[in-house]
Amino acid sequence: ALGNLAAYGSYEPTLGHNIAAVFDNYLAGLPNDWMMSVGLPLTEPYWIRTNVAGVPNWVLVQAFERRVLTYTPDNPAGWQVEMGNVGRAYYTWRYGVLPPWR
Repeated sequence: ALGNLAAYGSYEPTLGHNIAAVFDNYLAGLPNDWMMSVGLPLTEPYWIRTNVAGVPNWVLVQAFERRVLTYTPDNPAGWQVEMGNVGRAYYTWRYGVLPPWR
């Protein structure tokens, strides 16, 4: 069942990665050029099993140059695709505190 949700939407030839259809649709709906805020895909989309609010869930993940996109099919509409800031996450991991520009 999850395989249908991870269908490829497009292929980005620069680094040679597919973009999941759910992320392709999300990026196409952004008001600005998504390439500037998200960057090129660094990985193929892949499913992980993780706890979300303490409940085991399947989450589709795809890393891009500046963001990590996640798709959680069990989330409410409008919150199924979410975007993580890679720079902020790295800074917090590396230095153990939130960055000063929060």
